[in-house]
Amino acid sequence: MTERISGVGRVVVADDLAQSRGPMTELLEDDGHIVYSAPDGAAALELVLRERPDVVVSDVMMPNMNGFELCRAVKADRATRLIPVVLVTGAT
Repeated sequence: MTERISGVGRVVVADDLAQSRGPMTELLEDDGHIVYSAPDGAAALELVLRERPDVVVSDVMMPNMNGFELCRAVKADRATRLIPVVLVTGAT
């Protein structure tokens, strides 16, 4: 039996593919979270700086700023460095 942790979280989801970003956003919203979505790392970083989410979920391979660059930028800023960043990829 798994115990559910309740509470609303604010999540930034970054993925250049709408067919990946959409379902992830929907899944998290259905679970009660507030989700901000971005089509690339640069837009996601703007959201992180403005919204101060509880977690960032990012694709690795994106235009403008990839997931690794996004993670480095989040961790380099004193105001956001404690925000967890989860990197995901569909690459094989």
